[in-house]
Formats: sequence, structure tokens, C-alpha cells
Amino acid sequence: VLKGGVVLDRLNASSIVAFDKTGTLTLGELEVDEIVPLTASNRPMDEVIFAAAALEKNATHPIAKAIYKKCEGHAPYPAKEIKVIPGTGVEGVVTIGSTYFPSFIGDPGSRVDPSILEKKQEEGKITALFRLGDESYLFSFLDHPRPRVAEMLQRLKSRGKRLLMITGDN
Repeated sequence: VLKGGVVLDRLNASSIVAFDKTGTLTLGELEVDEIVPLTASNRPMDEVIFAAAALEKNATHPIAKAIYKKCEGHAPYPAKEIKVIPGTGVEGVVTIGSTYFPSFIGDPGSRVDPSILEKKQEEGKITALFRLGDESYLFSFLDHPRPRVAEMLQRLKSRGKRLLMITGDN
């Protein structure tokens, strides 16, 4: 909470304004945009979503919420041995039918062709790698800007402010 005219005068005199991205500049409500198979697979995309949701079932991260929402009310597959790897992702074993698949969802890191990641990043997408056994998929997500945020940023720029965005996304 900012109080007092002195604080407001100092803010007005600043030349740089930094914003947190998720939830400030954007709504922070991700949605699954696309799922790209990175390995040969005939698996239906519904199965891929349900398997990814199995790992994300109890997570609160916006990516987890987007994947779970994409299940459209269907229960994800069972998962066990779920382990959160801070700053990296979630791993566990997902059961589809009577088959157990070691699985991972999280930061694509160096495990995905850099040109694919760069393309998604240029499009403003957030990405996550999903491995289901020997299969790999790249999930991309959209986050929508807050209403009128572009106008507000343009007004600040027209007043000579340098704008910075703080984000953990690429």
C-alpha cells in the first residue's frame, strides 16, 4: 500500500516501471493452446491430457490448472510415486489400463529442439514437456492480457517511462 504524497511524487519521477507478468499484466489463467507430439505416437490426445493431468492433479501452478481444466470434467488416470522437483517439474508413474508409464511434466530445458521452443516463445507461448514412457509431447499454453493493459502501458511509454516485465516464463 502506497501512502502519502511524497511516495506518489517519487513514483511519478521514476523513469523505469517494472511489472510482474502473471496476474498483473495478464489474467494468469492459462489455457492449453496446443499439444505437439515430439516422438511417433498414435495415442489419442484425450489420453495424453488425462495422463498429464494425473501428475498435475494436486498441483496449484497455472499450468497444472490449465491441464486439469482441459480434461473437461473427466477424471485423470491414476498416478503414483508423484514427486515434485522444485523449479523443474513433476514426475511419477501414470497407469493407463494395465500399463504403467514413468512420466514427467515440466521445464523442456535442453530436452526439446531449440528451434521448436524458440518458435513458441516468439508466439508468446508458455511451454512444458510431457513424457509418457518413451513418448514426448510439447504442451503450449496461452495467457491472455488484462483488459486495457496495452492502453495503460502505451500511456506510460508516451510519458517517457521505460517498462520492464518480471516473469519466470520465457
